[in-house]
Amino acid sequence: MSETGEASVGGLVGNKLYQRRARQALPILVRQAKARQTILYSQLASELRISNPRTLNWPLGAIGNEMLALASKWGCKVPPIQALVVSKASGLPGDGISWFAPDAARFKAAANSVRRQIVDTMLFEVYEFNRWDEVLRAYDLSPLPPLSDGLPGVSEIFSTTGHDEGEGDEHRRLKIAVAGHPEWLGLPQSLGKGKMEFSLYSADRVDIVFSDDRHQIAVEIKPEGASLADLVRGVFQCVKYEAVLRAEEAMKQGRRECSSILVLGGLIPPQIVSLKLVLGVDVRDEIAKCGI
Repeated sequence: MSETGEASVGGLVGNKLYQRRARQALPILVRQAKARQTILYSQLASELRISNPRTLNWPLGAIGNEMLALASKWGCKVPPIQALVVSKASGLPGDGISWFAPDAARFKAAANSVRRQIVDTMLFEVYEFNRWDEVLRAYDLSPLPPLSDGLPGVSEIFSTTGHDEGEGDEHRRLKIAVAGHPEWLGLPQSLGKGKMEFSLYSADRVDIVFSDDRHQIAVEIKPEGASLADLVRGVFQCVKYEAVLRAEEAMKQGRRECSSILVLGGLIPPQIVSLKLVLGVDVRDEIAKCGI
């Protein structure tokens, strides 16, 4: 059976391990659907505390089959929400998603470029579907609580800015080290040394920006020991920086791809894991272990 599962025996109702995991996974997928964000196999496995992402095949296959069953019961299409789970290498679901594509034979035979077009259509349907809470209720499941319930409030986040949190010696040391080593972030060394304290039209200063003729990558640094409030702020800073870089590129009629990365000196807390998945922010943690 392939990564997303083909035809699992049974559905979500039952006490088999894959059924329990499917019931745990479905609210996470609904959260991602509402946020219009895909999720990697490894990320979903981590949220479910599964050591081997390949064991997601049966749970995801069961979810897919249940969406088909609900569609038949409700008399309307229920999109294959398991298509949200994608491979890091290809950005696509596993081959098993073909069983839920409009033309399974065409999908199986298609090149990745064609598969991507088909999957993009499936994902659009998943994002536009407005009955996911009803889907959860059909299996006596509840939506996950809003992430804001477990995060510091805006006033607490504002309080971190007044103390220049993260701007001490450790922050500067990390910033200088990361600026000289784009490969630590999986970026090509050909980008060269990043520009520190990079000014944006929004009057923000980004810790580091790596750039060449094709890319611009904003990097925000948070040292080990940064508070949860400051880490939340860092996630939203990355959202802002990426949006501003894209706006500047459009203003200049440029075509560079703009992105952002939040770099943590320490281990990423569980609350930030969930937040980055919902907001689609790239976070790299424990950068201090890279030989600084």
